[in-house]
Amino acid sequence: MLVEVNSVIYPIESVTANGSGWTINILRPDPNNRSNNLGLDGGISDEAVVNFYLRSMIASSGHTMEYVGSGTNYSALPENGGVPIESRQITELNDGKIWTVITDHNGKLRIGGNQTDDPIFEVDQQTGFITIPEGSISFNLLSDETPQLGGNLDVNGNTITSTSNANVVIDPNGTGTVDVSTSRITSVTDPTDAQDAATKNYVDTSALLLSGGTMTGNITFNSGQTIDGYVPQTSTTGSAEVPTGTEAERDGSPSAGYLRFNTDTDTFEGFDGTSWGSIGGGASAGGAIYENSQSITSSYTLTANTNGMSAGPITIDSGVTVTVPSGSTWVIV
Repeated sequence: MLVEVNSVIYPIESVTANGSGWTINILRPDPNNRSNNLGLDGGISDEAVVNFYLRSMIASSGHTMEYVGSGTNYSALPENGGVPIESRQITELNDGKIWTVITDHNGKLRIGGNQTDDPIFEVDQQTGFITIPEGSISFNLLSDETPQLGGNLDVNGNTITSTSNANVVIDPNGTGTVDVSTSRITSVTDPTDAQDAATKNYVDTSALLLSGGTMTGNITFNSGQTIDGYVPQTSTTGSAEVPTGTEAERDGSPSAGYLRFNTDTDTFEGFDGTSWGSIGGGASAGGAIYENSQSITSSYTLTANTNGMSAGPITIDSGVTVTVPSGSTWVIV
C-alpha cells in the first residue's frame, strides 16, 4: 500500500500492531545509499489526516522484451527499419509499481527500474558488463568472519576507522598513512630495511637510547666518525685525540680542567679556573731536558704556595702579566 502524508506519497514498508493501534514504517531510501531509510520528509502533527491507497501492481518475471518501442505497424519490424526504444520497456504512472525481471532482444538482463529510474541490477551480455547503481548494495560484513577482497582496496582519500576497541588487521600496500587512533599494531617483526617500522622491544634491546638506559655492548665507529663532546682515541691501546688549535681558538668561557694542544707554542696546556698554563709534554732526552716556550702570550697567576721555574730568556707580551702570589717564587735561569 501507499500512504500520503503532508501531500507526499510514501510506500509502506511494514505495519505492526502495537496494542492500541498500528505502527507504520514508510520507505524513503537515500539516493546515495539505498540501504539508509530517510523516513518522513518533515514532521507530522498529532491527529493529522493521512490517506492510504491500494497500489496498482504488476509482477512480471522472466519476460522477454523484443524491439519494444519501435511501433506497432509494418515498419516497426526490425527488417523494415524498426528501432527499439529501451526506455519504453517499463512505464510506471501515478505511483503504480511493476516488479520486473526482463531480457531484451540484445540479451540485456534488467531487474526493476523504469524510464526515469536506474535498474536495480543490469547485465549486458553483449559487453560483459554488470551494473549495480551506487548505494544499492546493503550487506553485513560481520556475518562473514573472513571477508576477502579480490583486488586492491582504494579508500579514495578516506580513512579506515573503528568505534570500538576491536583489533584491526591492515596490510597497506600503498603510499598512504594508517591511523589506528588509540589502538595498537601488534605482531610486527624486527626491521630489516631503512624505512621499516621498529618495535619497542627492538628499540629497547638494539638501539642507542637518547635518555637513560644502559649500554650492553660496544659502540664501534668507522674511520673519521666521532661523538660530539667526547674525546676519540686512535685505538683501544693507542692515543687520545685531544683538541688542537691556536691561542685565538681557545674556548671563549673555559672551565677548570680543560685540556688542549696549543699550536702557537707547540705545547700542551690546561685551564686551572683562572688562566691557561703549560702542562709539559716538551722534548726530552730520557726525561733529563725540559723545554718551555720563550714567550708568555697570556696572563698567568702561579698557584698559591707553589714556586715556578723557567729557562730564559723569557719575553712577556705587551698587556700580559705574570702574577706571583705572596710566599711563592718564580725563578728564570
